[in-house]
Order: sequence, then structure tokens, then C-alpha cells
Amino acid sequence: MSNHLRADGRCRGGDSEPSALAYSIPNAAARIGISRSGLYELIGAGEIAVIKVGARTLIGDDDLRAFLQRHRIVTAHSRESA
Repeated sequence: MSNHLRADGRCRGGDSEPSALAYSIPNAAARIGISRSGLYELIGAGEIAVIKVGARTLIGDDDLRAFLQRHRIVTAHSRESA
């Protein structure tokens, strides 16, 4: 279990729920701040993998995080702040 979670699964310092394992297309798009059509374009380009469960299409939380990490840009200013 991650050290930022309490024994009951909630985040330390608050009552918010831990991240979901996977999100629907609208929720995944909202989670990373893009439109649904933008997310579909990224899926079509092979940038983000999908999970099919029956007729549902889901995006894994780890896939969203990996996408954001791959597209992270570190500037000289942000290195100085760290």
C-alpha cells in the first residue's frame, strides 16, 4: 500500500477517496483536462491505451499518468524551484 494512503484506503490528511483504477472516456478526459474528442485522437494515435470491458471503453489511471509523464516538459525555471 502506498504511504500516502491510510489503512482504510483513504488519503492521508483528508477524506477523499483514492484514485480509481480506470475511468470512462468522459471522466478520463476531464481528469487530464482535455476534450473527449481530444482523448479519442490520442487513443487513435496510440498515445493512450484503452481497456475494453464488454461494450465499455476504459482508460487506466496508470496509463493516464504515464501519458502525462511522457509529455512532461522540464524547464530551467522548474528545476531551480525543485
